Amino acid sequence: LGIFLASWLMSIAVITIMYGAAFAIVGDVPPLPTLVAIYALVQATSFVVITPGNIGIQDLGFAAVAVLFGVPAGQAAGAALVVRLSGVLVTVLAGVIAAGFSQRDATPGS
Repeated sequence: LGIFLASWLMSIAVITIMYGAAFAIVGDVPPLPTLVAIYALVQATSFVVITPGNIGIQDLGFAAVAVLFGVPAGQAAGAALVVRLSGVLVTVLAGVIAAGFSQRDATPGS
């Protein structure tokens, strides 16, 4: 139970920082309880898989929940876009790094 709780708290901390940074990029950062609520409700939308990678569903959920908590719609949509793009960029960067190591390992004489 202790490891589960620690993992859950770490996850909330990381996502809250990421969400806070996304909101800071597009405007004002909502209060911490709002960020945690957005995180929790966006996680709930992950069970409704309609599109590949749930693209659009989580983004809409993120923006909708943020608006429900008083964030202006434009800022909520912008923050959702920043969160999605940051996830994509991290994935692409990891793939490029992995491909570089794969090519290095496949080179004869390495």
